[in-house]
Amino acid sequence: MPLRVYCPDCAAPRTAPAPGARVRCRNCDRVFRAGTRVERRPARDDEDDEDDAAPWDESPGSQRLLFVLGGVALVVVGLTIGGGLAAWYFVNRLPDRPPADDEVVEPDDPPFQPPPPAVGPPPVNPGPVPNPPADPN
Repeated sequence: MPLRVYCPDCAAPRTAPAPGARVRCRNCDRVFRAGTRVERRPARDDEDDEDDAAPWDESPGSQRLLFVLGGVALVVVGLTIGGGLAAWYFVNRLPDRPPADDEVVEPDDPPFQPPPPAVGPPPVNPGPVPNPPADPN
């Protein structure tokens, strides 16, 4: 004789073949025994479900960690930009004072001197060389 049973989780009706038979709910896929008394689990409230909340929303320690890491990143970026600007300034700045008149400034290399001119007249291009005439023998 078929037995009308209700799912302990979602209270969906189901028909079981006999008392004590294992029945699977079509709504929530829970397996339960027909004809036994089971306390119902508390209903899930999907709107106020705290399990779905982001983990950083719950603990102030993780928010503090994110704040500290963001501050460290800002300091590193600031030092990088500041160091680059300082290096650019020191490389491109003019000297503090010009050299005095009695101070001797020696160049590193001697001044450029062009090579001496070639001796003799410039070469003449004779043009194409004609082929010798063919021997009639």
